[in-house]
Amino acid sequence: MTNQTSSTIDSKKTPQSRFDLNTLPKEPTLNKPDSSKAFKFLRGIDTFSQLPESELKAIADFSLFEDLEPGQYITIEGDEASAYGFIVISGCLAMTKTSISGKDLIVELLQAGDIFGLLIMLAAEKLPAQLSARALKKSKIIWVPSGNFISMLKINPSLLKDYVAHLILCLQSSYSLSRGLAHDRVEVRIASVLSSLALKFAKSSPADGSYTIKFTRHVLADITGTTTETAIRVTRAMQRAGLIDIKLPGVIRILNQKALSEIVEA
Repeated sequence: MTNQTSSTIDSKKTPQSRFDLNTLPKEPTLNKPDSSKAFKFLRGIDTFSQLPESELKAIADFSLFEDLEPGQYITIEGDEASAYGFIVISGCLAMTKTSISGKDLIVELLQAGDIFGLLIMLAAEKLPAQLSARALKKSKIIWVPSGNFISMLKINPSLLKDYVAHLILCLQSSYSLSRGLAHDRVEVRIASVLSSLALKFAKSSPADGSYTIKFTRHVLADITGTTTETAIRVTRAMQRAGLIDIKLPGVIRILNQKALSEIVEA
């Protein structure tokens, strides 16, 4: 990689205000791009998989990896729009909106492969960040230059359909999750999260149709705005009812996703 490329990357990091906020647990660690690694990862994302190799390499050359600790913010609502969007490589991020009372409301959960913020440059005017992004557990993301992505869509407009389809699925999950988390009863909030996770995060078992998610009840409590003790109590009750299996530490098997959805709809 040339010195010119390295200089460009250094000057185009993630939202600058992240380095000025005292509330952050620590400064983020942005890793110099390994073009071959970035290329391989992006090639595995549906939105990018159809790109010609030369165009994908051009995006990979300016992408940045970042490792996140639980609780670490990477974007803050109201910040000036970043020149980068990001894709989740591993872990889980909560996208939050601040209410009038100052409370953070989770409106979306992002999993591996989810894309956020790459279409910001299509707006008629420069927009501030509409949501904050916080890691719920150890996570890894890749920052992708929005400008390169928009240029790619102009050259390959057919890819916009795939990207919009992905956004629609994320919005559907977001609406369902937001409605459940707004409920007063903690049982409904937990059922809403588990039902959403079953659809977005889980690997289904062909043998019995169950879903397995790697989530601790501490993280579940964080998402639903309750205590770990309450999350343990509620999930134990759900296990007794045959809805989930929590025998393995850090693992929740969802045995009856339909019943969980019915709790939310009731």
